[in-house]
Amino acid sequence: MLRALARPFRNGFHGNRLGKQQKRQMSGLVEKNYFVEEWNGRREITEKTFKFNSKTVPSLIGLVIVFPGFIYYVMKDELKKKYEKLGYNTEEGGNREMM
Repeated sequence: MLRALARPFRNGFHGNRLGKQQKRQMSGLVEKNYFVEEWNGRREITEKTFKFNSKTVPSLIGLVIVFPGFIYYVMKDELKKKYEKLGYNTEEGGNREMM
């Protein structure tokens, strides 16, 4: 087993046996777009520029709690109507068995 481990070192270990590789640059021939760089900079510091005050808190509550709750209610009601139309039991705690 030790012979197998020492095999690369017998004739000298040359690293890459495929030959010389091309030196690669970080960006190649890509030029930076000013607007993209500006957008990335703004995105990185958004948490520093956003302010919590009496104007922003109600909109956050609306977007995070009220809107998803409304969507859930509408989807649940739509599924309930669909299952009732197909003849399934839709009572609370029901497991949608056929009536």
